[in-house]
Amino acid sequence: IDKILVQARNFYQTTSDEEGRGRFPGQDKFDVTVGDHTSNADVIADLGSIDAQGNAVAGSFTSWDGTDGSDWRSVFGIENEDAPQAAGGHVTDDTYTTCGTCPGDELGHNEWIELFAGNTLTSQYQDGHFIYAVVKGGGSGLTAYPPVLYVADAENPSDFNNLLEP
Repeated sequence: IDKILVQARNFYQTTSDEEGRGRFPGQDKFDVTVGDHTSNADVIADLGSIDAQGNAVAGSFTSWDGTDGSDWRSVFGIENEDAPQAAGGHVTDDTYTTCGTCPGDELGHNEWIELFAGNTLTSQYQDGHFIYAVVKGGGSGLTAYPPVLYVADAENPSDFNNLLEP
């Protein structure tokens, strides 16, 4: 997961330099969500969190075949021959919708594979598969805020995840 986040940080910085605002792979523009989460709270409901007393709060997405998977997108593609999603998983591939002002026009899994020079990272777990979601950024000037990238292993996303917030 950390290797994926390093490449995502590089991609974000490159797009920030070239496009004026950073975005993550699969994001057609900085203010576009990847996956079906509309807020950080939605992702946290899947992954879990730590409460004010420091206690772990369990997330709902604890298994590779959990229905929460439909809110997530595959990092390298669900039918990637080097790391296919296990049969019965609910994760989908990123899609592209034409956008007149969007600088990005690639499917997320294609951008991820390009970042890894055509190579695919595989999970160490039997039903593992790398998945991600992006909660969109927004605002402008002093009220601008960046998108947030969440990456997890579908084996048990609640236990195996990390995030990148530039």
